[in-house]
Amino acid sequence: MLNQEISDTFVCNVGVKQGENLSSVLFAFYVNDIESKLTEYNCSYVNFGDDFLNMYLKLFVIMYADDTIILCDSEDGMKQALVALNLYCNEWKLKLNCNKTKVVVFSRGRQNLTMNLNLVVKTLK
Repeated sequence: MLNQEISDTFVCNVGVKQGENLSSVLFAFYVNDIESKLTEYNCSYVNFGDDFLNMYLKLFVIMYADDTIILCDSEDGMKQALVALNLYCNEWKLKLNCNKTKVVVFSRGRQNLTMNLNLVVKTLK
């Protein structure tokens, strides 16, 4: 009920209604275990170069609403993370939008790095 008005009913067998106030919160609850899946598949986390910090902070992923950033410090680490992400999505019946999925490489200096990364059967740009 909003402003003393009852909203229209809708049937939702899978997922949450886009644009609803609670949709992003419900989605966050739904994918809350993604870090566990990345850990389960021995994905590497970001190495901060500090043993104390690395011991307490294992950073794999940053999420906001339905946007997800997977963090890795090597090409092999990213390949492993993409395998784990694909398995996770299959398990929870999630679909990734490969057209909106991009790879960004940060490096020291002006190195021009290219990576060959695939998500299922689609090559990522």
